[in-house]
Amino acid sequence: MARRVKKPAEVKPDPYPVTVETYLAPGYWQLSQLEQNQPSCHNGDVRVHRFKITIERIEEPVEVIRERILHLWRTTTNHHLTDPLKAAAKKYGFELSYDDHGKDVKCK
Repeated sequence: MARRVKKPAEVKPDPYPVTVETYLAPGYWQLSQLEQNQPSCHNGDVRVHRFKITIERIEEPVEVIRERILHLWRTTTNHHLTDPLKAAAKKYGFELSYDDHGKDVKCK
């Protein structure tokens, strides 16, 4: 029986920098998943480089935010979202009409 020859470990290309835009505001749990205080090697992944991750809000015009809130209002019939969406609208200086609530929901 012949012996298997072990292949040398592959060197992967550097995938950085990475930019991600999201609507999810990272909380403590998500940030804790990124924390690692010392170098490591696991499943062939050698982690010896340090990274700095900066999270900042992307400032957009108020009109854009208002349109997004209105879109959420018009595309849901979930009564649990009524108060949070109304509070968000009030924060941005407008009121939501119950006539528009769920107006764009497509019935199944």
